[in-house]
Amino acid sequence: GPTVASLPAGFVTTGENVAGAVDLTGNSILTNVVVVGTNVSGLNFGIEERPIAGGAISPGQSNPGGATSVAVPATAFTTGSTDPDGTIASYTITAFPTNATSITVGATTYTAATFPAGGIVIPAAQIGTVSVDPVDGSVTVNIPFTVTDNAGIVSANTGNAQVPFTGITVSGSVFNDVNGNTESLVNGTGTDALSNTLTAYLVNTATNTIVGVSDVAANGTYVFNGVANGAYYVVLSNIATAT
Repeated sequence: GPTVASLPAGFVTTGENVAGAVDLTGNSILTNVVVVGTNVSGLNFGIEERPIAGGAISPGQSNPGGATSVAVPATAFTTGSTDPDGTIASYTITAFPTNATSITVGATTYTAATFPAGGIVIPAAQIGTVSVDPVDGSVTVNIPFTVTDNAGIVSANTGNAQVPFTGITVSGSVFNDVNGNTESLVNGTGTDALSNTLTAYLVNTATNTIVGVSDVAANGTYVFNGVANGAYYVVLSNIATAT
């Protein structure tokens, strides 16, 4: 028969004891079992199922830009995270999130440079205290984590809490305003003036540099994607490349 201990998939040993005397090796092997003419009982093994780390994609939202942090819903961690035979006691963020400039847990903020080597352990009751500052643009912040159950057993897998952000857009239209501005309102039929070079330019007010370019569509619309917080002005030009 087998002389090497093994357990069903997903199970781990919690320890062994002989009639109440704890075997501290925790390897699913009881040694020094001596039988001398009488029954031997109380040779006990403890096993349990590991918890499972899940994770979910939280609802998408606009990227706030700059150094603004956004709360991560607790469900981004708790969805799919389970302990088949106990309860989840804590969550451990194992690495600095991707596409983030910082992560805050409670009152403590971490950057990639200050993130603890052993990760951040968060009691289950406080998993709703996490927030992240995403990098600018359309990105998804990925937060890797494991879970630990009430027996101190850590999940074998790593979960992923995902927080998607869409970049801020700036948009408008060019109208064939046949009645001029007599109504104090620019309106009419959208147009590109039958030009394939009519272009809208987004210019940073502080630096006077072009940060966005959008061709005006045949229906007169234009849009700039992934715009960072700041002050700008928009220039309409029939020159394909602004000077």
